[in-house]
Amino acid sequence: MNPACLANSAFPQRYSRDFYVRVGRQLLCSIPFEHLSTDETDEVLEDTRLAGGSSRRAGTTEWQARLGGMAVSLAWDWVELCDGAVRALKQVAPRGNLKLIDAQGYDLRADDALDLIWERIDGIGWQRHAFAPSTYLPG
Repeated sequence: MNPACLANSAFPQRYSRDFYVRVGRQLLCSIPFEHLSTDETDEVLEDTRLAGGSSRRAGTTEWQARLGGMAVSLAWDWVELCDGAVRALKQVAPRGNLKLIDAQGYDLRADDALDLIWERIDGIGWQRHAFAPSTYLPG
């Protein structure tokens, strides 16, 4: 199959030697991520304090979706600031099994892909879901 067809397709690339699911920007924006888990961790809290931040709590959150029969996942670190605001800790790259591709079907440069993934994470509105009383799991 022509790589350009993959990038413009409504379906993710199913076959790769590295087990990443490759998607274009449009498909990334439409993935219906759902909250899987949020955990408070001392390690992330310590990392934020060592970096000079003042925070109450910190941890990780993971979100998942089904895409063309495949499971996709994104996880990232978060921090609750002293004023109560919850933010993604963008000093640490998100983790997951997605690779972004350009219109020709080639992997995007890491920096370009990272910007688009953070943009997608910001669009999820994850803070209000991750810390709902029924889903928040204190460390």
